Amino acid sequence: MVVRSGKNFFAAFCRARNSRVESIFEEKWNALLQDYADASSYLQRQLYPCREAWVLCYTHRAFNAGVQSTQRVESYNGIIKNNVNGSSSLLELAENVIN
Repeated sequence: MVVRSGKNFFAAFCRARNSRVESIFEEKWNALLQDYADASSYLQRQLYPCREAWVLCYTHRAFNAGVQSTQRVESYNGIIKNNVNGSSSLLELAENVIN
């Protein structure tokens, strides 16, 4: 029996995720499922169906100028924080975010 650590799993997962060709991703993904059978159900059920959102061979097709969704959210949080306070109404919030 081969003991595999979480560090090894993460490295294998990243190798699959960073694949630039779909067929290579599929090979690495299938090896990951085989090597980490305990996690395969979760991986197949939760991650594989949305692979277009996180695997490089699918996401490199969309230009995003390096902006991640968390950066956009943090930008809005900064606008809100700088323009409203605890006693602001929803109308004031909407006006500040729109402007």
